[in-house]
Amino acid sequence: MSAPDEWWRTFFSGLSVEMWLQATPEEQTRQEADFIQKMLQVRPPSRLLDVPCGGGRHALALAGRGYSLTGVDISSDFLNAARAAATERSLKVAWEQRDTRELPWTAEFEGAYCFGNSIGYQDEAGNADFLKAVGHALKPGARFVLDASYIVEVVLPTLQHRAWYQAGHIP
Repeated sequence: MSAPDEWWRTFFSGLSVEMWLQATPEEQTRQEADFIQKMLQVRPPSRLLDVPCGGGRHALALAGRGYSLTGVDISSDFLNAARAAATERSLKVAWEQRDTRELPWTAEFEGAYCFGNSIGYQDEAGNADFLKAVGHALKPGARFVLDASYIVEVVLPTLQHRAWYQAGHIP
């Protein structure tokens, strides 16, 4: 059994979104936002791009520190949750529903990041297109922070009972 191509286009809705919104403690978000801020090496009110932003936890943390944020995600459920959280905290963030490979900006951001289980869903060409789109959106010399932790949603569709074969008596 294998997952259909581009399964991630519809995966992030309903229960999976509810799970991810509850999965990360505030302290972890604070620490990750500290790391992103340190690595980007820009000060507020610099324009930052959170792509894909999911429920916006990093964008909200950094907007609370005075950065100007744009969050992009393909999931309307995630974006609805992000908008509600921004309203609740009185934070201004531009939220956009888009495919991450098709970012419309040219040299507009002082920094960008892809953090928190957010890369690896596409094939190699799709991931390359995503990185090119982010590079195109960044101002010259701007930094991009990429968290490439192992992604459970990417592993599960291709999970095999065993990924090795026995040849004779050699496992």
